[in-house]
Amino acid sequence: MKKLIHRLFLIWCVACSFTACVNTEKPTSFLPEVWVNEAENVTRHSAELSGGVRLSGESTISVCRLMFGTSEEEMREISSRKEGSNLSAQVEDLKSGTEYYYCLEAGNGRQQVRSEVMRFSTEPDGPVKLGEVSLVGRSPVSLWVSCPITDNGGGEVFSVGFAYRAASEAKDSEISTKPGSEQMEILELLPSLQKHTEYIIRAFAENSRGRSYSEELRITTDDAVTYPKAGDLSKVIGEKNRYTYTTINIQSPMNGDDFRFLRSMAGCGIIGESATAGRLEEINLSGATIVEGGISYDGSRFTKANVVTAGLFSDMTALKNLVLPVSAVR
Repeated sequence: MKKLIHRLFLIWCVACSFTACVNTEKPTSFLPEVWVNEAENVTRHSAELSGGVRLSGESTISVCRLMFGTSEEEMREISSRKEGSNLSAQVEDLKSGTEYYYCLEAGNGRQQVRSEVMRFSTEPDGPVKLGEVSLVGRSPVSLWVSCPITDNGGGEVFSVGFAYRAASEAKDSEISTKPGSEQMEILELLPSLQKHTEYIIRAFAENSRGRSYSEELRITTDDAVTYPKAGDLSKVIGEKNRYTYTTINIQSPMNGDDFRFLRSMAGCGIIGESATAGRLEEINLSGATIVEGGISYDGSRFTKANVVTAGLFSDMTALKNLVLPVSAVR
């Protein structure tokens, strides 16, 4: 009898245990699933990062962030944009040719989960890339040229300039400068050229990857003097050549700065000053335009648009022949 009672007791215990197991509630909260994607649009100095979170059951998160750094140990939270359950970030000011690490972290204050740590490398520095050489201005013995820097290669540009030679010659002459840190254009006056001569011109730039050249520009010097805006006559002529001209044909706008320079080329000094060494005998301004602006052309009077004002060509001791602008009204 005792054995029967003992067996019945054991059966009851097993049944209770089974019932308890059957009635136990399933967990409703799980750690979230997190991930990061491959870095996109990676350049020398920037990249786009993204990742996401997927919740399970009734789980919640209070923290979700992208981590980024030059090693797993140095990863720190970065500012990111949140769209639904996805995060993204644009990282800037990166160092070229450098490996970076990133991941996504999420948690609820009690538990935290981290995605796989991924990495990418920024592009290394490259050679400087140059655009096309273009003519800014010209004179019979000089060419004012420019060339855009379309890509500085990612590092410091040590030197920029132009290599040029007459088409009949084999050896280049060079003119160069050290560029400013933000300079994206090479602009130089090529002086002391031969009249009516074809020249071959290339821009160049140097960085740690070596020297880069632009495509060639072929251009022939002629008698015209042109420049982009009023006030630039002295830039295209150059101080060295100021008193060497005997004839000139200007085909650009002229203000007070330009006329004061032109007058000095023809021997006229400013009031109170002696005559200059200018030898300019013939002036052709038929293609020029008189505009307002600039300094006084004679120390007291100023230019007016399309007007040949009093004294504009006075005291030019070397001048023999003058052709006025066709656009001048009086």
